[in-house]
Amino acid sequence: MHVADSIKLSDFSTTAEGFLVFDKARIARTGIQTYRASELGDAFRDMDSDASVRVYRSPDEVFDAASIASIAGKPITIDHPSAFVNAENAERLIVGVVGDALTQDGEFLTGALRIFHAAGVKAVKDGKRELSVGYDTEIERTAGTTPDGETYDAIQRAIRGNHVALVDRGRCGPTCRLHDGPESNGSTCKCQENDMTLKMVDCGGSNVEMTDAAVVALKSLVATHDTELATRDAKISDAETKIADLETKLAAADAKLEDSQKKLDEAEAKLTPEALDAAGRDRAQLVEDAKKLAPDLDCKTLDAEGIKTSVLKALDVDIEGKSSAYIEGAFETRASIARDAKESGRAAAGLAGALKTKAKANDAGDPESAREAYIARTRDAHKGEND
Repeated sequence: MHVADSIKLSDFSTTAEGFLVFDKARIARTGIQTYRASELGDAFRDMDSDASVRVYRSPDEVFDAASIASIAGKPITIDHPSAFVNAENAERLIVGVVGDALTQDGEFLTGALRIFHAAGVKAVKDGKRELSVGYDTEIERTAGTTPDGETYDAIQRAIRGNHVALVDRGRCGPTCRLHDGPESNGSTCKCQENDMTLKMVDCGGSNVEMTDAAVVALKSLVATHDTELATRDAKISDAETKIADLETKLAAADAKLEDSQKKLDEAEAKLTPEALDAAGRDRAQLVEDAKKLAPDLDCKTLDAEGIKTSVLKALDVDIEGKSSAYIEGAFETRASIARDAKESGRAAAGLAGALKTKAKANDAGDPESAREAYIARTRDAHKGEND
């Protein structure tokens, strides 16, 4: 697995030939590096490709004699090449060399650097002041905690250097990017920190170059934004539902108000002098008719329907389950008979007989038709009596 660490360059001097000399540059360091699972080959293939994996570079591995020897004397390049440096590509890639004497300085591996090529000298003077070591390593998927209390998911083993790259700090910072190469197999892969490769990302219709770290950050922001939008939409939907419910209740209230207004208008119409006079006359006639048919009935507390029902019950008329029209017809039939008897001067016995015969006969048919027929007969009854 090829890996790279990012270290800021210390002060340098310039020789008479124009070469740059770094007497004690920090080349590598111990500690934890964070990678995406997809960058670690098969070791973390079971995880989401963008999941973060913390890999520990212990002092025992970084300062191992074989590890240090593998970095000593290695070439210096401008940025990380697409493939590791070898005899075939060295002529066009190498701009300097790492010194042979490397030593431990706290958490850092330090040593001398020499930049010979004009392109390398220019790169440093133009701002490439950070080093990134490209090296092979093996990833051991073992979780644990460092002596300083930091947790990790895996450990680097068998670190073997290939080159040291001059990188632009403003591009990738200390982030390590790992990528599989032809030599990768299983838990071994090629890794290069500060890889200058960028991705084109569609941002609202515009293509923008981004590093892997920026892409991960963008995805996180988009996911957060989508969650916030979904929450907002849910609140809007809930508010719309509540508004629709309130509108339904308001419509029902309006309908009740309209019905109440209609009833009020009808009640007010009944309170006109003409209506009150007519109602008084109708009430007086109803009470008079009731007294003829049921003399003992107290009409003071009864409305019109109550009076009619009570009269029919007093006359033993079966009105159980009968309609209002039936009750109205049955009462009017008997009231008409009573009024006719009064006009003709018929005695109470005659009235009783008429109620038993004519009224019951009319009840057997349609009460409304019977009432109208009887009224017609009684209206013309005097004609037959005079003939």
